[in-house]
Amino acid sequence: MLLLRRFLQASATPSLPTKASVTRLQGEKCSKCLGELQKACQEAFSGPEFQMKPFDWCPDPVLTTFGSTVQGTAIKTSDLDVRLSFEQFEVRDKERQVLYLTTLSKLHGAAFELDRLIATASLPLLRLWYRHLQVDITMGLTEELEVDKFLATVLDAAVPAARSMVCLAKAFAKTNDVLNAYSGYLNAVSWVCLCIAFLKEEYDDALQAVPLEVGTFSRFLHFVAKCCRRRRHISFKSKGSKRPQQGRTAQCLFIEHPTLPNRNLAHCLRQDGSKKTVEACEQAAKQIQRCSDTGSLEALEETLQRLLGVRKRKTAEPELLELEHGACSAQPTKGCCDRGASTRT
Repeated sequence: MLLLRRFLQASATPSLPTKASVTRLQGEKCSKCLGELQKACQEAFSGPEFQMKPFDWCPDPVLTTFGSTVQGTAIKTSDLDVRLSFEQFEVRDKERQVLYLTTLSKLHGAAFELDRLIATASLPLLRLWYRHLQVDITMGLTEELEVDKFLATVLDAAVPAARSMVCLAKAFAKTNDVLNAYSGYLNAVSWVCLCIAFLKEEYDDALQAVPLEVGTFSRFLHFVAKCCRRRRHISFKSKGSKRPQQGRTAQCLFIEHPTLPNRNLAHCLRQDGSKKTVEACEQAAKQIQRCSDTGSLEALEETLQRLLGVRKRKTAEPELLELEHGACSAQPTKGCCDRGASTRT
């Protein structure tokens, strides 16, 4: 096991940024992106159709980042989650949200490349690209930022290995296509919560004795499979997982919002997505176990590279509404967005 620990520390961790390195590696690029996006929003919403009568002034766009950049859990393939609002008012009506995002999709400026608009999800989303950085724009409320700050506080107080394990979990989920709220899988914040819950249950509640070991990661995969299969209830108010409360048996998994206990952060998970997540986790854990049994460092390296590799950008997803060159190539099915108030993909 010492050999596995050395390999993970030497080979896996450097590719998984810590909270400090997120700022160093992505801060400048994200800052420039937000500056360009602010300009694009101001121009897009300066037309006469957005003037507020009878004052004849246009609303002032406000951009707020959330997700992994706030949590300090960004990895190389993480996107930039941005909440669009206005200084004068909030847009709660879904049709109005689609209107604003559709306008921005047509007037996003030369700095951005249009990817797609997901208009039929519970929370509409506009996806742009800025110099190979995926930018997901929504107009949700501020509740998701509360979760991000809570998770950041937990990880800031923990040993660095805890944040590294969270990044490993997200890298695995992305690489193995089991992180996609719009397709019925867990969202990113659910993977973060599951990893923290596992570490609290496996080691200590304060996360001060977390080892960075391949064996720990393998047991985490078994933990996720168990939670998805048995419909567990995850709460940060109590240690570990438990069976769902009365009336929640229809949910595949219930991850309790840290400040809103009746809200499920994993509500986007569907039965098919849950089943495939279980299969992916169990298969990966078996592969890691085989490497451990043989003691082959080369086999371990190949396995981890495959399980944690960078996922290439996909060109088409049938459930999404494509807006390449203004043409719709596929009609999306109704899906749920990440958390119901954020994308977190």
